[in-house]
Amino acid sequence: MIMQPYKIFGFNLLNINPAVLRLQIHLPNEHNITYSETSKLNDILNNEENKKTMLTEYFKMNEIDPQACNYSYHEFPQYYVWNKSTKK
Repeated sequence: MIMQPYKIFGFNLLNINPAVLRLQIHLPNEHNITYSETSKLNDILNNEENKKTMLTEYFKMNEIDPQACNYSYHEFPQYYVWNKSTKK
């Protein structure tokens, strides 16, 4: 029987805190969007919500909140919360 490293070293796999958050990285206007088959192309392209991502909102927060400038993108989730439904 082969023991897994997390068992050998006694890593606690439950209640890991903070949760892992995957940060999006993309080129300008090259991010993924989700839409339904029945959506019209113009509606998809003109929807401002489709232009918001974690990365774009990180840059916007740096423009409006002087405190945000103290944190790099990977540190940002330690101090700010991403609201998936409002994309803010």
